[in-house]
Amino acid sequence: MIAEPTNLEGVWLLKPRQWGDQRGAIVQTFNAVDLADLSRRTASDGRYAPWLDWVQENVTVSERNVLRGVHGYWDLWRLCYCVYGEIYFAVVNCKDGDGQFGRWQAWNLHGPQWGIVLVPPGFGMACLTLSNISIFAYKWSGYYERHEQFRFRHDDPRFGIEWPGDPKKFVLSERDRGEQR
Repeated sequence: MIAEPTNLEGVWLLKPRQWGDQRGAIVQTFNAVDLADLSRRTASDGRYAPWLDWVQENVTVSERNVLRGVHGYWDLWRLCYCVYGEIYFAVVNCKDGDGQFGRWQAWNLHGPQWGIVLVPPGFGMACLTLSNISIFAYKWSGYYERHEQFRFRHDDPRFGIEWPGDPKKFVLSERDRGEQR
């Protein structure tokens, strides 16, 4: 895996190994050795970062214009990629008071070969399905606890995320249409 820094400190875009022939392709979406190496290179004290202990993986299946997020955790890492289809994936710094609050970056992801995004604690993420169907997977460094999740609206003016498409057509959950917390 090749790790590329992004415009957001602590967020990495990982380019997975791929092999292909006339039958199709194999994409390696997870490699503990590569992530341990990234951890050693980026940790200030040289120890393994806690995000190497992935304990849960979730998969969402969404139709065109479904927008999920902005959701995040103060203490969990997530390793995110599009398995099938195309999504617009945005990551935003939600750490109030660190001087980078509200900075965001987004990628069009078309399957894992286009990139895997490593999202650190304190960053929210959101994805908008651009294709007819998308399958999105993400590993967690801790177990899902809804009450510990922070949430911001996708159209929070402090972020100014530039979403593609017509916002009137976005399909949001009741929770994502509600007030942030």
